[in-house]
Amino acid sequence: MSSSRRPRILLAGLSSAGAVLGFSAPGLAQNPPPTDCMVIETQAECHARLQCRADEQIEECKARLRGQPQPKDDDADRDRDRDDDDKDRDRDRDADQDRERDADKDSDRRERDRERARRDRERDRDRDDGGGSDGGDILRPGTRPWFFTGGFGPSILLEGRGGYYYGPGRCFGFGCRGGRGDTQFMLQFEIGYHFSGDSSGPALGLATDFGFGGPFRAEPGLKFWYDIGPIADMGIYITPTVQLGYGYINQSGDAHAFNVQIGTSLRIVLGDRGLVYVQPFCADIHAKTNVLLTHNIIFGGGVTF
Repeated sequence: MSSSRRPRILLAGLSSAGAVLGFSAPGLAQNPPPTDCMVIETQAECHARLQCRADEQIEECKARLRGQPQPKDDDADRDRDRDDDDKDRDRDRDADQDRERDADKDSDRRERDRERARRDRERDRDRDDGGGSDGGDILRPGTRPWFFTGGFGPSILLEGRGGYYYGPGRCFGFGCRGGRGDTQFMLQFEIGYHFSGDSSGPALGLATDFGFGGPFRAEPGLKFWYDIGPIADMGIYITPTVQLGYGYINQSGDAHAFNVQIGTSLRIVLGDRGLVYVQPFCADIHAKTNVLLTHNIIFGGGVTF
């Protein structure tokens, strides 16, 4: 080969090698290592091309793709811890709110139960028919503390020691010349309240008696009752009574005295509404200069409320 052809062959080889490198360089630039970023692309483009997770840093993504331990990112860990703390606080707050709602529901439920029980008691009190063929309901113990009664019966004169004078030459009772009214007709009215909240036990109220037939008598006063139930689950009561008050007697003149009444009654509550009673004994005493003693027997009835 002549020396003139060698430079031409060398130039052609260099041109071919340059062409091969020119064509291969773009291919290498377009196919970088699968876990690395290209020099010509941004971090965001590399992040998207490597299909990294949205919350993953680029170095963590590369390490994951290479199968290497991921580098620790303190800021990311702190963010995740803070998010977890916020979630825990939210859960605790929700739990507290749930407990408060449950407590409110329990309180409302208890209030409804108390209201229902109160309505049931009132409905039972308002039953007037007594129910039951054996009479057990109609004679059940009374549950109402108030009562109002009225009665009537004879007032029998027992003693008028030394005469009971109303004015000059006039008297009423044994030992009085021309005395009148050994037996009178009595009317009685009473209203009282039991401190127990039902129809048993001690009670206090007002009472007044009026006597007709002979001298007129009026005996208003403060009265005390004590209802004792000798039979369990039945509205039958033995009732001692004491009345203290004022005694007025008028025949042809006026007489004023201190009045004391001590007695015993048998009282029966009917259907927790009605009330009947009999007073077989009551010592009715007018005390002034002299003493007037009568024995009052009263039959009566009324209501409880």
